[in-house]
Order: sequence, then structure tokens, then C-alpha cells
Amino acid sequence: MIGEAANPVAMVTRVPDARLWSLAVACLEQAFPDKWPEYFAQLILYAPISQCDVLAKRVEKAGRSELLLPIAQRALDEPGRFTDTLMWLWRGPEIEQDLNVPGALELFNVVMALVGPARSSEGKAAGQTALEMRAKVRNGLSHKDYARFRECIADLDDSMVQSVRRIVERAEGLGPTLQDEMSRVLRTRYPNLYLKPKIAIWDDDSTYYYTSAGLKNKEDELAEIVNVKMRENAKAIGEAAAHGDLSENSEYKFALEERDLLRARVAKLNREISIAKILERAEIPTDHVSIGQRVTLKGNGGTTMTLSILGYDEADIAHHVYSYHSPMAREMLGKKPGDTVKLNLDGGPQTFTIEKLEPAIE
Repeated sequence: MIGEAANPVAMVTRVPDARLWSLAVACLEQAFPDKWPEYFAQLILYAPISQCDVLAKRVEKAGRSELLLPIAQRALDEPGRFTDTLMWLWRGPEIEQDLNVPGALELFNVVMALVGPARSSEGKAAGQTALEMRAKVRNGLSHKDYARFRECIADLDDSMVQSVRRIVERAEGLGPTLQDEMSRVLRTRYPNLYLKPKIAIWDDDSTYYYTSAGLKNKEDELAEIVNVKMRENAKAIGEAAAHGDLSENSEYKFALEERDLLRARVAKLNREISIAKILERAEIPTDHVSIGQRVTLKGNGGTTMTLSILGYDEADIAHHVYSYHSPMAREMLGKKPGDTVKLNLDGGPQTFTIEKLEPAIE
């Protein structure tokens, strides 16, 4: 039946019981003595995680390791569709072929984006329910007492540790039990993690503050890259590869370069979203300059200037809106009405007095 099937790979993927996969795969190899390595590679995207190494080792032993690279790439491009394969990459394939997998922390961000805040992770499952996707992530993370997670956090600086902590705490899809266990692993490795002295919110590198509109812009950009641009890029890589000799194929090289740029941008956006906190009007102080405020300044000559300090990467200079990470904002943060500040404007440094503070968000 498999030998006569129009799509033999699809026939095998419909086998519902993982215990029968070895038999179905053996039939596939027997039916296609010449093409089975190609089919085995394709099956890795649909196989239960327990079968991924089995299939990859057979492909590698057949001398067709190059077939595994695009498979790994597709799992990284569509993690919500090929979650079993992604978690296989996370746990570490037991093969010799380098699959060009991102570094541990970058891959951690990709994995955790699938179980992050509900608003940003709910729509990422494809071809499976969100519950199924999250269950696969939970099983992969907890494998062998969180062995891969322990390796991932083994040697981090204070800023990155706080970032990982924030990602875990916001990962609603993990469930409280797994969140507690991963937090325990963090505390064991970094005992002083929760003993840090309180610092001003604008100095806290483990959290990025946004307005709700600013965070939505980030999430929309991420969705556009993952759902549109990366799929177009994957198609471009496949079409360029079909042209022949890759060593002289400029289209193929350009497509790979674009893939790396898209990957880097996705990693950056995933990290920013994972440690994001929406500014709430009720939390904005009234006695000193902070994030989320509109500040009225008075110059020495009596001129006034009003500017707003909003979230990370939310600057709009034309409308006098500055990110709290900008030098202009940093000069004012923490100051109180009546204090003077020296700001570098187009005409050079000028001294202003802080006249009034009011919320800059609804």
C-alpha cells in the first residue's frame, strides 16, 4: 500500500500510535529502496519526538546528512507547527551532523515564546491545539530533570539571569508546577537571584516597559516576520537551491543571509516581548519623573517645552516622545518638579527647570 501511495510520507504520518512507527518506517524503506532517506528526513517533521533521533541516524548512516539541514530550518521557522521537532533540537540531536541550530539562549527564547503570555502564544499552534503544543514544550523542557535548561543557564551574567527569570515567570503556558520547578533550578544555580536590592524601574534590565499600543506593535511585527517573511524566505531558499551548484549561487547566498537576519530579529523581538510589562496609569508616580509621564520644562529665557517619556523603543521625536532608554529621558528620570536639567538640543546644551508632571498615557 505504501509503495503505491501518491504520498507515502503522509500515509506514515497518519499512523496514530507511536509504537507502530518503527513498523511503518520499515515498510517505507522496503517499498522505496532508493528514495527512503529523503522520506525519512521529511518524516522527522511529523514524527513523535522519540522517533526523531532514530530517523536522523538512519539518514546520516546512509550518507545523506545534507537532507537534515532544511528539516531543522523548517522546524525553527515554524515552531508552532513542528513542535516535536523543535523540542528534539532543544534536547540535542544525537547525530554528528551540525544542524546549524541557534545558540542555547536564542533557542530557549524560541521555545518559551510558545508558552509565553496567552495573548502572544495562543495563536502560534498550527496543525495542533494550543494545549497539545504546550504539553510537548513542557515534556521537552522537563526531560531528564531539566538537563538542557540547566546547561542553558550554567554561566549567565546578572542581566541575563534576571531576563530568564522574567521569561519563566511570564510563561503562562508552562503551568504553575513547571514554572515553580524551573524557578527552583534558577534559584539553586543563582542563590542571590531573589535578593537583589530594589532599583529604579528604568534601571531594571530584566523588564522592558511599554504602552499597550507599543507592545502590540512589537507583537504585530513578530507575527508578520514569522507568518509571512520567514515563509517567503524559506520558499526563496528552496527555489534558489533548485537552481543547481550552491557554491556559485548568489540567490541562494542572499536568501541564507536574509534568513539569518530574520532569525536575529525574531530572537530580539521574542526576548523583548517575553520580558515586557505594560505601563499602567495608576502605577505612574506623581512626585518625580518616571516612565509614562508628560513633562513640562521651562527654559532660562521663559520658553516652555513639553515632552513625553514612554516605553522601550517607542520614540517619536517629531511629536516630542522619547523612549525611557534615550539620553534625553535618562537626564530627567528621577528628578522632581523644581529641579533643573541640562538637555542637549539642536542648538546645543540648554538648562531647563521641571515645571509640571502629568500622565502621558490614557
